Amino acid sequence: AQTINLQLEGMDCTSCASSIERAIAKVPGVQSCQVNFALEQAVVSYHGETTPQILTDAVERAGYHARVL
Repeated sequence: AQTINLQLEGMDCTSCASSIERAIAKVPGVQSCQVNFALEQAVVSYHGETTPQILTDAVERAGYHARVL
């Protein structure tokens, strides 16, 4: 498994953080995702065919912005 840190933008509340967690968790190959609302970051553990671009695209589709740290 690989781990990636994402910088998140656009969260207004903890519900937003939960939405991002759910969006990332739906990506095939994601093993775990933890969003820290206070730091505006996500730590994602994944394997297989998943790439950082696929993960950031999932965040964008959920209505937020993400970039790899």
